[in-house]
Amino acid sequence: MVRALLDRCSNVDEALQTLASIPVAWCTNVIVSDPSGEAALIEVAGEDRDMKRIGKGSSDQFLCATNHYTSPELQAYTSNRRRESVTRRQTIESRIGTAASQVNKEMIRNVLSEPFPHGVCLHHYAEGMGTLWSTIFDVTETAVDVCFGAPSSEKNQWCSFGLQDPIGITEYKAHSPDEAANPGFWERMPPGSDG
Repeated sequence: MVRALLDRCSNVDEALQTLASIPVAWCTNVIVSDPSGEAALIEVAGEDRDMKRIGKGSSDQFLCATNHYTSPELQAYTSNRRRESVTRRQTIESRIGTAASQVNKEMIRNVLSEPFPHGVCLHHYAEGMGTLWSTIFDVTETAVDVCFGAPSSEKNQWCSFGLQDPIGITEYKAHSPDEAANPGFWERMPPGSDG
């Protein structure tokens, strides 16, 4: 699905049409955007889907997603959401969503780099959950900033890549500082509860 969107689509309209034509047998959240200022969050639960779209003229100028559904139409699929997913979404909303008109790369980088729960960087690799890389896409500049490994580690640096950069292969070493999750981190939350 992601490969089809990247290969076939140049704007949000094309991405929504392509996604609508693809049968999906799993659950996922997808955010698509384009240089015109259009963006959409598509929550997919197999054939059941919901979409929220924003643009330059819309009153809402912020979209985010973690590992659970937030749309009322897909609440039947929220029985397995975990506390960490809800907390990460609340962190993103409180740190970035409330400042949507003044968001910049540094603000996003700080949220991605700070350890959970004040940021979204996780280090529970031995338990099956940890930040492998972080990205900040700038669709107007057609560039992406990437930190391979946990961005909270001073051993991992942010790198910038543009679509016009020369093609090649470079190896990046990533530091992943492992630590145990706090009690309650893996807790399942009932539908409709936020904390």
